[in-house]
Amino acid sequence: VFHKHPLLTLKYFCLVCLKGFAWIAKFLAKHSIVIVAFLAIILGLYYMEGPHTTFMNKSWAFCIYASYWVFLGIASSVGLGTGLHTFILYLGPFMAKVTLKANICNAMPEFVPSRFETDVNFAPCEEFQGIPTISLWEIFWNLQLEAFLWGLGTAIGELPPYFVARFASMAGKMDEELQQLKDGKVETRLDKCKLFVYNNLLNHSFIVVLLFASIPNPLFDLAGLTCGHFLIPFWTFFGAAFIGKSLIKVNIQAIFVMILFSKHRMDAILAWIENMLPFLGNSLTDILEKQKRILRSGKVEEENKTWIQTAWEIFVI
Repeated sequence: VFHKHPLLTLKYFCLVCLKGFAWIAKFLAKHSIVIVAFLAIILGLYYMEGPHTTFMNKSWAFCIYASYWVFLGIASSVGLGTGLHTFILYLGPFMAKVTLKANICNAMPEFVPSRFETDVNFAPCEEFQGIPTISLWEIFWNLQLEAFLWGLGTAIGELPPYFVARFASMAGKMDEELQQLKDGKVETRLDKCKLFVYNNLLNHSFIVVLLFASIPNPLFDLAGLTCGHFLIPFWTFFGAAFIGKSLIKVNIQAIFVMILFSKHRMDAILAWIENMLPFLGNSLTDILEKQKRILRSGKVEEENKTWIQTAWEIFVI
């Protein structure tokens, strides 16, 4: 949509933003006394020294930390398919580092100086000898905060297509892609998939949005556009996107990363793959070990790479 009609898309996006700002201004004006009083109390507590200072500092650090992960989630999904892959760039490596350290220590690592720091650092621990006994569930539970916040951000980032299509529909216009599907103009297999999504969204909007939000797929923007155009209630669309992205999809990704970077579990999988595909030799094992070294040291190793290494590194990181 964006690459076909960028100016029209930006126009409706600006209209959505203006309407949103108008609603916020109206809300602030209506509740100005309560809001001013609340801000005065918060600022007073923040700048006044006392027994509450430690709690206020921790609360402020948590708010900044939470905003960081939500923003990364929004950046990942906003922009009608043009967003940054922040799971690969930020959340995935964070989960991998925690998993690696947990397996080295055979316990959840201690974050220093605080858990709520975007630069991940761990306290030293004695390296565990033998096969780690720490469970995937314990690691998984300790990654839930970042996973949930990032997933929440991805759900919020899916709102622009919904609102753009909604306002266009209210203005009596329809997106060109939706118009083609409505007219039954199907030329490729992808168009057939889009038509299937289009038809089912009209009758089972919550279930379809939930299913599409729960797995990585390129058709979710179409779901947002269709829901917006046919004025599907906001909470039906956002509720399904929120559950699918922040409670299901991101946890599937987290489990994959934990298994991938748990040495004793991944070694068995790699041995099976390399046994089934002898031409790989020990390539996958060597590459995975290299990625672990990079995550531990933060330094990229320069060397000539085979095509197998390049493909595997793209898949892993």
